[in-house]
Amino acid sequence: KAIDHLADQAESDSFEIRVLDEFLSSLSKADRALMLLYLDAAPYREAAEITGLTEGALRVPLHRIRRRFEEAYCDRSTTNDI
Repeated sequence: KAIDHLADQAESDSFEIRVLDEFLSSLSKADRALMLLYLDAAPYREAAEITGLTEGALRVPLHRIRRRFEEAYCDRSTTNDI
């Protein structure tokens, strides 16, 4: 039973990686950079320094990108037979 659980988990992880990779590919270079900084758990201050944006200017596009990802992921996960 443990091996079945591991196989199911690997399949699930693979699906999530494919969804994330596809989503990142659909973003502009600037949005992809912001999302990668977010996924890397970079503090807003650090992300602002890297991108040259203010912390406030960073929050709006990050919110929009995260929302688009959630919408895309929820759509995919509810139609996938995992």
